[in-house]
Amino acid sequence: MTGDPASPPGMGAGDRSIVAVYTLQPAGTSFGAAYTDVNRLVRSLDVPGGVRPEGTWFGTWGTDVRVRAEANTSSATLTRLPAGVEVLVRCQKRGEKVAVPPYENDWWAELPLYGGYMTNIYVSSPENELPGVRLC
Repeated sequence: MTGDPASPPGMGAGDRSIVAVYTLQPAGTSFGAAYTDVNRLVRSLDVPGGVRPEGTWFGTWGTDVRVRAEANTSSATLTRLPAGVEVLVRCQKRGEKVAVPPYENDWWAELPLYGGYMTNIYVSSPENELPGVRLC
């Protein structure tokens, strides 16, 4: 064993941590709500040596929302998000205008955990441009 003898094994400099989280959700809980609950719990953990990703968390609405490789609807779909999940937004930029009546928006959020962009139309925010989020 290396490091400080007072430190528990696996907690010294350069060591890595693995955390397993098991939860029970009430019957009828949607996948998006359960996903968000577990994500909030994991984000609250203080893991030694852990680095929190840069960005701001936002709720989403809509079902099967596409995360795209670029800020337009013709770029590749990287994944689809279930209804009501929270996403980490690192930055935002203007891209293709998307219309989901009665809404229109040309701002797109970069989602570092998914490696792509989603239109801000599906981010739960009253403004087209997300408050407090820097430009890409």
